[in-house]
Amino acid sequence: MQNFLPKPGTAMWRHEPCPEEAYLRAIALARLILPATVHLQALPNLSDRFETLLDAGIDDWGGVSRSRPTTSIPSARGLTSTSSANEPRMLI
Repeated sequence: MQNFLPKPGTAMWRHEPCPEEAYLRAIALARLILPATVHLQALPNLSDRFETLLDAGIDDWGGVSRSRPTTSIPSARGLTSTSSANEPRMLI
């Protein structure tokens, strides 16, 4: 899941960003609605407080892997993966 953050020079740069509460609520609702076999991914570099994404229900740290350590993403510093191997996944 990805929140909306306006970027200068884009067609929607004057629009308001997605409120964090709405973004976290959407993640939590998706976790409740979708089967446990569906992984929820949120990109840590688009959030200032990565822990809130985990609390909301994500189970996939998009962009964080052994080849890209969490130290390259300020909001994910200090977090570690509980998986012993990277698994292939289908994106929808």
